[in-house]
Amino acid sequence: MRYGREEIERSGTVNFNLDGVLRRSKVARGSLYHHFKSREGFIVALEFERSYTRKMQELEVLRTFFYSATRDEEIFQALEAGLVAAGKDEGRLRRQHRIETLAASMRSSEIQRILADSQIAGTAHFRETLENTAKRGIITLRAPIDGVAYLLQSMFVGRILVDLVDDERVDADWVKATMATIRYLLGGK
Repeated sequence: MRYGREEIERSGTVNFNLDGVLRRSKVARGSLYHHFKSREGFIVALEFERSYTRKMQELEVLRTFFYSATRDEEIFQALEAGLVAAGKDEGRLRRQHRIETLAASMRSSEIQRILADSQIAGTAHFRETLENTAKRGIITLRAPIDGVAYLLQSMFVGRILVDLVDDERVDADWVKATMATIRYLLGGK
């Protein structure tokens, strides 16, 4: 698993080199297939671990900001700072890996199922964060909560289109437009 994690971080899902992982780990192909049934099964296990763990960590950080806020503006300032930071190289790389995994899921029902399960769990977590923050009167939801939760998450993945342009002005404009959308959906000024 350790060598598989390194390979998926380095090469992504599409270019994953199983032979290299087996060579570095000194694990026999038959042993790997005994546990994971196939190359795809191994990638599914790795991707689930990576995407679910990362997503839940990000959602916990987000929840901390939402739950510690006493005003909507505190949430919006923290989100904007996070969006600016996510425009840097590490954020771009994470979006690239996410897009590669989404592309691989179009050819693999196993990967698609794992990603869907991860998305459902993550959205339930985010929905709970939004609900609790709204109950405290910090935000006011202006659209159905499930729609808000999915829309906001899809905007962040969709930022890959801005990454392709590789223009700081376009990225800054995307952050401004995203924040205007978030402010509207969550009841900000």
